[in-house]
Amino acid sequence: MKLLIPCLYEDAYKGAAAFFINLSSSGFVFTIRPEKRSRIPAVTHVDGTGRLQTLSRETNPLYWDLINTFGQRTGIPMLLNTSFNENELILCTPSEAILRRVANANAYF
Repeated sequence: MKLLIPCLYEDAYKGAAAFFINLSSSGFVFTIRPEKRSRIPAVTHVDGTGRLQTLSRETNPLYWDLINTFGQRTGIPMLLNTSFNENELILCTPSEAILRRVANANAYF
């Protein structure tokens, strides 16, 4: 099973308190506010939690801009994020993603 997680930029972390409970605690898994679960169902686990991921503008400016624009347009300062690495190594580059996609093309159709 692939892990589906909400990804938001660090500047939106404070705004994420509208969606998550106890953001000040350490960790990555937080309870999603019950009244917000219907707005972000794809990242809400069956127990009402979500595994949060953040990124900075310095480390990934294009993705940061995408999340920022999405947040401005929708009021939801996060995007769904997942990986290709089900039972395989984590991908580190776009080239690895393309090669994995081509090698496993039948799995996606």
